[in-house]
Amino acid sequence: MTRPFQPIAVQHRYLPLIAVMVGAILAFDLLTPGVFLAPMLYILPVLMAVWSQPRRAAYGVAIICTIAVLVGLGVSAASNHSTLPTPNYFCALILIWAAVVIALQRQRMVASLKQARDRLEVEVAERTADLSEANRRLQKEIAERQRAEDELSRSNWELEQFAYVAAHDLKQPVRTVKMFLDLLDNRSRSELNAQGQEFLGNALSGAQRMDALIEDLLKLAKVSHNDRSMEKICLQCVVDEVLANMQAEIQETGAMITHDDLPDVTADRSQLSQLLQNLIGNAIKYRGDRQPRIHVGVDTNEEEFHFSVQDNGVGIDPRHSDKVFEVFRRLHTDSEAPGTGIGLALCQRMVHSHGGRIWVDSQPGRGSTFHFTLPNDEARPNKDS
Repeated sequence: MTRPFQPIAVQHRYLPLIAVMVGAILAFDLLTPGVFLAPMLYILPVLMAVWSQPRRAAYGVAIICTIAVLVGLGVSAASNHSTLPTPNYFCALILIWAAVVIALQRQRMVASLKQARDRLEVEVAERTADLSEANRRLQKEIAERQRAEDELSRSNWELEQFAYVAAHDLKQPVRTVKMFLDLLDNRSRSELNAQGQEFLGNALSGAQRMDALIEDLLKLAKVSHNDRSMEKICLQCVVDEVLANMQAEIQETGAMITHDDLPDVTADRSQLSQLLQNLIGNAIKYRGDRQPRIHVGVDTNEEEFHFSVQDNGVGIDPRHSDKVFEVFRRLHTDSEAPGTGIGLALCQRMVHSHGGRIWVDSQPGRGSTFHFTLPNDEARPNKDS
């Protein structure tokens, strides 16, 4: 039995009622000796005391009721109206104290549960406060990171704009310099001594590298601006065009280039042509001492086309498999293999702009396989339907 909290005034108000009940039951027991029910009635004031009074008062009421039961037992034993009075009164005593013990034990359990609940509520409140603070800090950190990302994106955009404008503005002056150097080389080379011819050759080489760098920067900026013209194209035709454009390099190196039956894809034709030309061109450029053997493969599933350009060249250390896609990142010197360090970064931008991925599998001396994916737009509607 759970005893709710009772104000002191209410507790005192119940005491007279309990006293009256004890007196009435005692009178009833004394006036009706031999009635089995009379001693059992003492459990009522005991339960009321347990419910409404403090623990000591409840014990006091139980003791008073015990005395009353014993008084009734003595009177009943002295009379001739009951043949078996003793068991009834003993049962009453057992019930009284069993009720007291059970009720008070229940109160202790309830009090313990209440304390545990209060502690749990405090812990929950503390944890909730901690979580709220952690969430607040997390939200603040997310906001700060978002601001940093926005600032970085804006800085990158401004840098790309600057690179595009600078490259565009430098394009014509560099070509003018290159044109006059070509004229000087064609008309006056024979008039120069060996040192002058060497200087002129270095100047021409530098102008050509600068012109190539500016062209690659303009291509990179164009891809970054998402300036794409998506259309259904025959990839087989694009590869044939790329190989035709590279015919001089292929014949010079004796490269053997094969490819699977390639599908039609939805892409920007010029970017896809540039992508394949860069990958095949790199496979020829970094051939080492071997005859280049290059294969363009494809694997198709419902989500994407998986293309690969495999070669038997010098290969790449796996530690550099991500670095090769960084702008101006070169693993070889100009004397080993000329280049601007933008080609693979340009490939990555073009593939990402089409919603694909690009990566490389390679080992030094064992060749490289460049993989890239393009979305399979035709298969997706069939899957959804």
